[in-house]
Amino acid sequence: MKQLAVRYVEQPVVGGIYRDKTGSSLVVVNVVGNKVLLEYANGTITTVDIDNWQLLYPELAAY
Repeated sequence: MKQLAVRYVEQPVVGGIYRDKTGSSLVVVNVVGNKVLLEYANGTITTVDIDNWQLLYPELAAY
């Protein structure tokens, strides 16, 4: 069986829908400087810096 490679997104895109390393869905609401504002599917809103964004291992959830 051929395995597909997962491609993690290094730079967040406003309006982009992603899944983090736990499988949770999130949307990038805004990016200002090195801060990324995220909203999870459950309604939780949080801010992370760009280094912590990359530690989420985000992958595109929709194409």
